Amino acid sequence: INAEYMGHFLSVYFFSPHGMEAEFATSSAPAGDAGSEYADYKPVFTAVFESEEVLVLNKPHDVRIDGDFDVTVERVLPQLFPRYSGTFADGQRKHLRFCHQLDYATSGVLCMAFSRRSAGRISRCFEQRTAVKTYLALVYGWPPPGDRQLEWPITEDPTDERGFRMCIGTPSNPGRAARTLVRPCAWGRHGEHRATLVELQPRTGRRHQLRLHCRAWGHPIVGDYTYSLDGRSNIQRMMLHAWKLELPIPFEGAQFSSNNTTVFSTDDPLSEFLSPETVNGFHHDHSNCEWCTPQTSLVV
Repeated sequence: INAEYMGHFLSVYFFSPHGMEAEFATSSAPAGDAGSEYADYKPVFTAVFESEEVLVLNKPHDVRIDGDFDVTVERVLPQLFPRYSGTFADGQRKHLRFCHQLDYATSGVLCMAFSRRSAGRISRCFEQRTAVKTYLALVYGWPPPGDRQLEWPITEDPTDERGFRMCIGTPSNPGRAARTLVRPCAWGRHGEHRATLVELQPRTGRRHQLRLHCRAWGHPIVGDYTYSLDGRSNIQRMMLHAWKLELPIPFEGAQFSSNNTTVFSTDDPLSEFLSPETVNGFHHDHSNCEWCTPQTSLVV
């Protein structure tokens, strides 16, 4: 199906009986948050899971979920998934409700509900910290293997007049406690630079938490123009991806883990940007590692 939407060429095609994938051809799209542009970026929208009341989307990077912009998840969804427009059988109007947030530059699992009841159930999982989110990131440097906790408080950056940036807390501007679990998975190079693929689990929900914790750890995220001062190469995206979401709610037809938790996950889009190397005698095969399967979580 070919169509034009808000001046953007749209191509939609089915890839499974329950899913849909679409591409928007845009003239340019910023990488990270700094507005670096590159031509002919085509964000692809893919359904990870669909039911009558819930849609889990693999959000493309550099796409906002809502707001007054030409291409947002909120704007394109009725075109891509018309079944979520209109009303339910009982006459209740279907209305898009985001159950959580993803930054503009971050790709990956995004959960939406179309009834108040479903939205409430899922949103409570995030409010009560029973939802487990696992991200993949490509960071600079070669951290040693092994799980670790990153704990630095996060607060608003008083030097940013826009009120957008955050920073690590100080005695005079302490902010709020924040904790992230991290596991290095594969070592190698991105271009000429040492880089590592890591798994990240935020155990608190501060704005830009993962990006700030990686920078404070000494391993900033590749392509994060806001926090890593990344001018080392022509990087077309921030290498942060919401890879897996686990919810303690059953969904018929969804994947379950061993503890009867629903697992929504995507493919790994970041390993292709890493040229693997053996570092200090340690080589990790990310594609065949049981740690890296969607059914396994980081150990607290």
